[in-house]
Amino acid sequence: MTKMNTTDHTTGLIDSRARRFRRLGLILGLAPLLALVILAPPATAQFVVNVGWDGSDYAPGNGDCDADPGPGFACTLRAALEENDALGGGTLISLLPLPDVFKLDPLFPGLFIASDVEIEGTGPFLPVIDGLGAAGRSVFSIDAGVVARFEFLQIQGGHADIGGGILCNNCSSPTISNCLITENT
Repeated sequence: MTKMNTTDHTTGLIDSRARRFRRLGLILGLAPLLALVILAPPATAQFVVNVGWDGSDYAPGNGDCDADPGPGFACTLRAALEENDALGGGTLISLLPLPDVFKLDPLFPGLFIASDVEIEGTGPFLPVIDGLGAAGRSVFSIDAGVVARFEFLQIQGGHADIGGGILCNNCSSPTISNCLITENT
């Protein structure tokens, strides 16, 4: 008959309990961190406008700003705004310093902003967003209750009875800083 060593058995029981308490302590210690990760707001999307021509997004809501079905990404300002609206807003849209201006197609309506957005120019000079003087349209039209921020841009070529450069609908109040809004009627 084999004799059981009670000392080892007791030590094993104590080690087992200690391991359980350490695991519980680890779980309880990580719980606040997990809550922060789970409850944290989603990261803000960012789109970089890399072409100066105008075109709509091919698949609004898929998270990609792309107005060209071919290879690569052609992110237009209109496509970035459409993608922003489809994703529920909160996007940062950056305009690359292109040698050409960002020209709105005269056959399209102006740029409509229906969700919160920030639009900023990058580079050593103000990117120009040109409505090309198309009659009856503003360059930007902001929906009521939308938080919009414009920074380091030149907005020109809007042609509307009111709000040729930026039309603020029903008490929307955008933040405009370091911008030049000119040549609008």
